[in-house]
Amino acid sequence: MYYLLLSYTFLAFSLLGCSSSTQSKKESKRQVMSKAAMAKSNDFIEISLSSGGGYTGMYDGFTMFPDGRVTCWQRKPAGGESILWNTKVAQTKTARFAAQLLAIDALNKPLKKSGNALTIVSITTADSTSTWSWNTMKNDAPPELVQWYKGAAKFCRKLAQQRNNKGEER
Repeated sequence: MYYLLLSYTFLAFSLLGCSSSTQSKKESKRQVMSKAAMAKSNDFIEISLSSGGGYTGMYDGFTMFPDGRVTCWQRKPAGGESILWNTKVAQTKTARFAAQLLAIDALNKPLKKSGNALTIVSITTADSTSTWSWNTMKNDAPPELVQWYKGAAKFCRKLAQQRNNKGEER
């Protein structure tokens, strides 16, 4: 009985491992797209930028939307995602970050590095999502993508500081 249970457990884990590998391959194909295909979608749905990982596994990030909304969030490994705050800025500000990201030649070069601590950028349009991740400590991404990330993160952190100065809550 023990060996039978052990065999079924091993089989179940093997099948789960194969299905997640297949899913990863499908995601990779979807994420690899040409700059022209991304540019065809005039509007972005959201841009997400985050960093974290390490020994805590926690990620802090921001999501920008075309209507000017900016959300600050925190993702914990066991606790899911928590929205820390939301604010709204001029639509042109978030659209500018989308245009800059779409203009970077790095869009033609998928980037999915791994490491203990990661920086992750993703843009979702009406028909696709592209994601780039790189090791935060090595900063081994294309310089223009790192530059874009630093500018976008600085903009979002400035929004957080303005909220703190005004004493705003969530």
